[in-house]
Amino acid sequence: MKVLDFPLIKITIGFLFGILVSYYYQPSLKISLLLLGVCSFLFFASYFLSKRNKNTAALFGISSYFISVTIGICVLLFHTDRFDKSNYTHSKTAFEEPHFITFTLREKLKSNNYNDRYIALVNAIDKKRHSGKIIVNIQKDSLKNPLLIGNIIRVNTTLQRTSSSKNPNQFDYAKYLADKQIYAQLYCKKSEI
Repeated sequence: MKVLDFPLIKITIGFLFGILVSYYYQPSLKISLLLLGVCSFLFFASYFLSKRNKNTAALFGISSYFISVTIGICVLLFHTDRFDKSNYTHSKTAFEEPHFITFTLREKLKSNNYNDRYIALVNAIDKKRHSGKIIVNIQKDSLKNPLLIGNIIRVNTTLQRTSSSKNPNQFDYAKYLADKQIYAQLYCKKSEI
């Protein structure tokens, strides 16, 4: 195939491979940055060597593929909310004891028999700025007083981590939510808002 003869196609495939490696193996940020630094050094060294000696041009091609793989790994890690220092996952006590959590409703989900469900953006936990997405479960009551998207709500409650499936080969709801950058949920009543 003549399409694969273009260097940009090979570099793009390496970049996509790096994204897949980062998604499935989830390397630490320090190891990924160290690997990116080493590959960058090899890339620039092989570039200058290939300028002086034409026999080392293959080394430059191989190092460009390695740097595209490591850039793919780092790009996925940088776009994950979990590495943001202001993310609520770094608040150790938010999952252990009740706190005043302020959030903005962003999206209405399908309700179940017991709860109205929303996706919300965390604004603050105990007046300390935090960020990230959560699922909010508000217990249904007899009053038809729906909440509007964009409402800013403050509740005194505890965040709960989403539990993964207990049976093997079953749909993993926690993994599905983690792919959407949602790592916790909370339960409350309308009277607590």
